[in-house]
Amino acid sequence: MSSSRTPSLTPSRSPTPEPPIQPDHFYGAENAQHFPPSPDSDGRTWLDPDDDPMAQRGIPVFKPTLDEFRDFEAYMERIECWGKRSGIVKVIPPKEWTDALPALNSQLGKVKLKTPIEQHMLGRGG
Repeated sequence: MSSSRTPSLTPSRSPTPEPPIQPDHFYGAENAQHFPPSPDSDGRTWLDPDDDPMAQRGIPVFKPTLDEFRDFEAYMERIECWGKRSGIVKVIPPKEWTDALPALNSQLGKVKLKTPIEQHMLGRGG
């Protein structure tokens, strides 16, 4: 009994990688409203943090849905690739979540900082 397999004529394809979560916008960069894919994007219509190794687009700002925000740790893991490039990300919580928070105005009015942190910059070298 010889079992010979005919090789497939169709090359096997690995699944297309899922694009990273896209920022809503980038903070602190000029033209922050309209960022086309970078020249290194190979025609993709989504942005990838690896296409901008110096993070010149600015700080990525994310606006998760309430479902995404419920598991905040998992959401942070999904946007970690952006933070590794820019050093910081901003996550704006969904309105439904912030609306459900109690008011803090009366509690914050009673807070007194006894010894606030002060930083004095001296010199010219930075």
